[in-house]
Amino acid sequence: MRGLLHHHILPLLGQRPAAEIKLGEVQQAINEIAGGEWSRSLVTKSLTLVRAIFELALEEDRISKNPANKAELPRLRKASERFLKLPECHRLLAVAGRRDGLILRLFLVCGLRPSELFALRVDDVLPDRILRIDQTAIPSQGVVDRTKTEESEGFVPLPPALDGDIRSWIRDEKLTDLLFPSTTGTAISHDNYLDRVLKPLGVKAGIDVFIGEDGKPESKLNFQVLRRTTGTQLQRHGRVKDVQALLRHTDAATTLKYYQKTIEESLIKGVTSWDEELMPNKGPHRPGKAPRTRNRKG
Repeated sequence: MRGLLHHHILPLLGQRPAAEIKLGEVQQAINEIAGGEWSRSLVTKSLTLVRAIFELALEEDRISKNPANKAELPRLRKASERFLKLPECHRLLAVAGRRDGLILRLFLVCGLRPSELFALRVDDVLPDRILRIDQTAIPSQGVVDRTKTEESEGFVPLPPALDGDIRSWIRDEKLTDLLFPSTTGTAISHDNYLDRVLKPLGVKAGIDVFIGEDGKPESKLNFQVLRRTTGTQLQRHGRVKDVQALLRHTDAATTLKYYQKTIEESLIKGVTSWDEELMPNKGPHRPGKAPRTRNRKG
């Protein structure tokens, strides 16, 4: 909600006293948000938040009526179904360096959300090639001990090659806390990563490139496309139930949350097969010694 307010609502409505804002201005703001490359969910939450803000102002007698009550959701474009085809995945990984290559593989193979991935710590890389998801990176708050939803918390399997590469990364970088820290040692901002890393990589890989208002090439590649790629491509390597469990969208996630040992063999085989297809030139992985980790409370 804080990010929604800062990035989408305040730039459109935040410069004027609430008492002066009329229905037409609220509707225009919502229409502008809907006109961007944003999801139906984001537009709906924006309208709900604007209504709530004005309702609070009304309760505190700062305004005489709520101008957002009669604002409506505009006709929204059909939700994007874009996902990356295998050659596009190969091109994207080919232009990424070591760190970003690992980040992209975690996005593509494990289907992580950016808030989950940038909250990962060294001690979340568990024995038996398991990745623990139990924290979230939130802009302006850092890493917090909760996930997006209760079902989001759980465990996902790591393919042998990806597990080995992550452990080598930990050893080589001498990491003791965050798996992918920023230059200041804090959690990476997913908004910054999207604008400064992911989209430029998309341009280099020739993925959905267009010319921006400044005349420079830009890419429409985003985190939703990566997660949708996981859900789509993994279906060729496992069962639909495995895909649902990996993305933690259904009751299958509850099993993963409470019982690490119940991660099904078909899901482990599926993510391994998918990672091998993503990285066809990598030789067989030779497991190294697992890094020592410290207690999270330390």
